[in-house]
Amino acid sequence: MFGIGSEIGPRGSQQAVIRVKGTKVAVFPHPNDGNVWLATQPQPYGKHFYVDPYAANASDSNEGTSWGSPYKLIQSVHDTLVTSGQGDIIHVKQAHPDADITENAIITKEALTIVPAWETGIGMKVTWAPATGCSLIVRAHSFKCAGFRFKSTTAVGAVVQSSDGFIYEDCDFSCDHASGFGFRLLPITGSENTASQGIIRSSTFRDNVGVALQAESVLSFGTTDNLFENLRFYNNSGIDIKSVVSAGQQQVMLNSHIKDCQFLDKNKAVYINLSGGTSNTGLLSNLHFAHSNGATRLANTQVVLATGVIASGIYDAVGLVDASGFHP
Repeated sequence: MFGIGSEIGPRGSQQAVIRVKGTKVAVFPHPNDGNVWLATQPQPYGKHFYVDPYAANASDSNEGTSWGSPYKLIQSVHDTLVTSGQGDIIHVKQAHPDADITENAIITKEALTIVPAWETGIGMKVTWAPATGCSLIVRAHSFKCAGFRFKSTTAVGAVVQSSDGFIYEDCDFSCDHASGFGFRLLPITGSENTASQGIIRSSTFRDNVGVALQAESVLSFGTTDNLFENLRFYNNSGIDIKSVVSAGQQQVMLNSHIKDCQFLDKNKAVYINLSGGTSNTGLLSNLHFAHSNGATRLANTQVVLATGVIASGIYDAVGLVDASGFHP
């Protein structure tokens, strides 16, 4: 039997497919996603897997390659993957807004993407909120995630990113533990995983009692070449962005760029502190702070930078701030 249908491509776009007797023989991707693929050629990317924890037919013994036979747990899909490094995609469905994903997942397979089953937006993110522990720990390169609200109630934080080459987009990060983190960049001692060469964009850090976004060094390992773009920070009791150095290591965030971000908590004591790691380097550009305290401008106690970090285009309620003094 010959049939023409559609599916979600490796980058989230719809693509046409042709099947003969159920076997895929041709793929016509979106123009931005690559060339036409024929069955006589090697498959250019990995497989699609489906997770629906609240479906009556969900089981970790299913094949998980369609909504008709979904997995129950993201971790179970991950652990059964044999195509690590080929661009597998896990689609996750939330039965209703109060039906959270409650598992703890540890990612060790390369080139993996995890996305919701529908296009996300405000109020439409899939909530990933385990009862204890961290929602997500990533220890594999080339990881991508979009459309989730990560929540944690414990000190380990909501998301811990240790490997290189990551992208988080359209996500929320929240942790209501005083010693916790919304998102933690944590290199692994003695490995090539330095939480580097990554991107966090178009995301929100909110309701964090501890630090919202923290970068750390471990012995001789620090993070490098990360981009933090179009982020919003609000209702965070602790510092919004912070670098923390381990004993004897002065490089925590090298060549990092923080741009186009909004800090919405009014007149906060400290918004950013990147003085942890005196050898930190990078750029802060086009940042807006909800600081409106009469004639008092945004001060160097509210944005604290290592000498090698440059700030350009910093605004408070009055306007452009002279950021040349934001160094200890």
